[in-house]
Amino acid sequence: MPATSKNYVNTKWLKNLAQETRHIKQRSYQLLQVKLDSQVLDVGCGPAIDTIPLSEFIGDRGRIVGVDYDPEMIAAANQELKESKISKRVQHVQGNIFSLPFQDGEFDRIHLERFFQVFPKSSADEIFAALNRVLASNGRIVMVDMDLASLSVNFGDDEFERKVINYFTLKRRPNGLAGRQLVDILRKNNYNDVSVELIHHQFGSLTRDYWLNWAISEVLDAKIITQAEADRWNQELKRRVKEGSFLAYITNVLVSGVKPEN
Repeated sequence: MPATSKNYVNTKWLKNLAQETRHIKQRSYQLLQVKLDSQVLDVGCGPAIDTIPLSEFIGDRGRIVGVDYDPEMIAAANQELKESKISKRVQHVQGNIFSLPFQDGEFDRIHLERFFQVFPKSSADEIFAALNRVLASNGRIVMVDMDLASLSVNFGDDEFERKVINYFTLKRRPNGLAGRQLVDILRKNNYNDVSVELIHHQFGSLTRDYWLNWAISEVLDAKIITQAEADRWNQELKRRVKEGSFLAYITNVLVSGVKPEN
């Protein structure tokens, strides 16, 4: 199935990506430093990709809340929760980032992945203000996002590969450079104990076809390349997979910090 922005975010893709980025997720959980009684908010929760794993860190007094704008994702998350049969306090709520349905300081931990990249850079301050409002003083936030400019594909024509990646990053994503911007957001808001880590994701059999077809399709639709060039891209990458010489990877930026006291 050709990947487009319309079908990019679906449950199958998110589950496949979660499997290949398990090492990144595990590190983000460590940085979050969840306690037995933590009240944790997972923003853009999708089909319970992180809410269920995060529940392993809380006790009877802890709580995990996932929020997502898409009602289909909330339905999928609740189905996953039902099938998991966990006894911890986990719930999923439909909500808008710009009007989160939570009280001020309701959570002491906030976790979000690949969230800022789906909004224009101009929205970043408003998004963070919404997160900051529901995070308690001395609460910890962990944000993970890609820097799409770091996407590298082992393709024979280096200039063409950069043409595809650069156009996709700068023109076809709302904020393809979100990962590198996260640390500035925390420092501008005077967060303490700010840390930055870079972790690579190498695209494997679960994600490579969907991701790279999506990128080339977007550039083709914009008439930046020809159909013949798109066919050459696809044919070479399929050949490289068969030969065992395929390589594509991207850098994820993990940023964490602690909210200052009011």
